[in-house]
Amino acid sequence: MQSKKDKRKIKQMKITLIHPSRGRAQKARQARTEWDSLSNHRSYSHVICVDVSDSQVEQYQYEFTKFILNHDSQTLVGATNTAAKHAYDTGTDVFIFMSDDFLPCANWVHEIESRMQLDKPQVLKVEDGIQPFDNVVLTIPIMNRAMYEKLGYFWYPEYKARWCDVDLYYEVKPYITYAPGLLFQHKHKEHGEDTTYQRSDAFYYHDLKVINTRSIQGGYQNSSWLKYAMKEARRQGVRV
Repeated sequence: MQSKKDKRKIKQMKITLIHPSRGRAQKARQARTEWDSLSNHRSYSHVICVDVSDSQVEQYQYEFTKFILNHDSQTLVGATNTAAKHAYDTGTDVFIFMSDDFLPCANWVHEIESRMQLDKPQVLKVEDGIQPFDNVVLTIPIMNRAMYEKLGYFWYPEYKARWCDVDLYYEVKPYITYAPGLLFQHKHKEHGEDTTYQRSDAFYYHDLKVINTRSIQGGYQNSSWLKYAMKEARRQGVRV
């Protein structure tokens, strides 16, 4: 049995939710409330990042006492990286990507603490309730500080909103810890195809071009999913 003195030597992880949001102030507040209710009163931080051009900035100010403005590209990827940089600068140990339509498992802080390590790069892959667990998408990546330092970003900065979760999978694959059965539910299109969704979806082909170039560098250019996506782009008359 550990003594009280021994327990004090154990460093408590600082876990931070990295939460980009746009045009969904009330929905973002609801999501934060849900995460809080499932934390079992364990300590964590939350960094919500809102685009400076967002028409709901004042509503976000009302809903959240602490938030930061994204001036960097004003896209999902830009907002995520801005929030992650802020979290890193304030000493975060573990970064969790959060969206307005993600729902964690019960007692999620403990579940993360029990699986994450701090001494070497690591990314935790959880189930999202939609994608097959063995696919190449990191829908809800959970990244430690050492991994962030190795990458220098959360999402590869050339992306706007799409394909970044696939790119990240290939970039961090040697460092992934798989957590089958640990469900962080992605309530995909729960908000419908609203203007926020449409804004991100408009970057599909821009980001497909980025990942096509990156796939050659990463050695996965012959992947069946990429060949299919490129074929569909050509069929639509889009040059990528």
